[in-house]
Amino acid sequence: MTRGGGRPNFEGLNAQSWAALSLFLQNVERPDFKYIGFEGKKLEDFYLVFSDGKKIICESKAYKVGFAKIKEILDKVIKHGQVNEQDEILVICEEVDRNLEGLVENVIFYDQKIIGKISSSKKLSQKQLKLLPQVRFWKITQDISRKTTELLMARLLKIWVPPHRLSEIVRDLLEKEVYQGS
Repeated sequence: MTRGGGRPNFEGLNAQSWAALSLFLQNVERPDFKYIGFEGKKLEDFYLVFSDGKKIICESKAYKVGFAKIKEILDKVIKHGQVNEQDEILVICEEVDRNLEGLVENVIFYDQKIIGKISSSKKLSQKQLKLLPQVRFWKITQDISRKTTELLMARLLKIWVPPHRLSEIVRDLLEKEVYQGS
């Protein structure tokens, strides 16, 4: 989850937890949403599962994601063999390398010659390249993720709750269901 121990590990876990709770609340009212799972044996940080079998496999990073990190993420997904054509790989992070983001957004439009040049220059394997169209980025800070989660909870409650109580409700949910329940 992080590049070392201590404080970065704690920040990474918090960013991952807020992102997971936010995505859960964004999807909980969808009729096709089944459940959220945390750090499965062969899935990444967490994953959302839908009734049609689609999964959104999520990797959360509390820092900028570049080519080296996306290659590492894709290698883990490939190694675990749990991604299907209908699935998405959602990378949640604060920032994305501009060139990487452009590649992911446009790879479906490139011909084989361009893909070959990119593969060679960025040292991407064919398996990694095949997964790139399934990659999405959600650029968000932990603070914005926390605030978004509180707003989503307020919307789901459908009643007015004082802001300090809303924060308590969300933090309680985060602690009991995400930290302790995962």
